[in-house]
Amino acid sequence: MLRPDYYFGRITDISPDFFTENGIEALLLDVDGTLTPDGVTVLSDDVLKWIESARELGIRMSIVSNNGEERVRVFADRYGFFYVYKAKKPLAGSLKRSLDSVKGTKDNTVLIGDQIFTDIWYAKNCGIRSVLVDPMAADIYPFVKFKRILERPIRRAVHRQFGAE
Repeated sequence: MLRPDYYFGRITDISPDFFTENGIEALLLDVDGTLTPDGVTVLSDDVLKWIESARELGIRMSIVSNNGEERVRVFADRYGFFYVYKAKKPLAGSLKRSLDSVKGTKDNTVLIGDQIFTDIWYAKNCGIRSVLVDPMAADIYPFVKFKRILERPIRRAVHRQFGAE
């Protein structure tokens, strides 16, 4: 239930071929830990290059975050993303808004995130595919640090499954 469909060390490790080979036309992206380290408001050059290459393929992208609008809008305005804030992941209630934001379907959309108990569980609850990435930096929020402890056995199993040990 909590295992992702795919795993990559970083979001930038996902090649454009992955999208075409898997029929992916739309991405739902988590922010903290996935696109940036926690609390950072500027994307790194390698992440920006990755986004540009996905856009060149016609991949539609939206940020789907549990954060408030003020945090998410920074990225949306600066980098031209659609966005869904206060998504209440892992609950599936925001799925329609999320899919509508990228004009996606359950079959052609994938969620990319770094947390098992929010991002991956959300994708499973929504019936869409998921990609787990490792967090970009050490977590700064106590609740996330606590969840990471609970994630360890699942993450170890995922690393074994995808040969990432």
